[in-house]
Amino acid sequence: LKLVFDEVRRLQTERLTDSELAGHKSLYLTRYLEQRETVDGQGTALAEAQLYGHDWRLALTLPERIRAITAADVQAFARKYMSHFQTAVLGDRRKVDAATFSSP
Repeated sequence: LKLVFDEVRRLQTERLTDSELAGHKSLYLTRYLEQRETVDGQGTALAEAQLYGHDWRLALTLPERIRAITAADVQAFARKYMSHFQTAVLGDRRKVDAATFSSP
């Protein structure tokens, strides 16, 4: 968890480099488009767009919208939404250092 929280703090305080962001976007888009190569994958994309965005047409423009994301957009998102994480531990809680679960 420390690694996750450190990365969240980094996203909140530092902007991604252009090459780092381009790499992440390329990887995401490659996976997204590969998953949409089948009929059921296309149906999933339309259904997810309808469920999450309330408009199936959003699936048609997602690649362009991903390409338009800037490093400033990522940082603003991290600052606004990446906080107050909730975690759960299974097992003897006396064996866990509570500080490990302190979110940014």
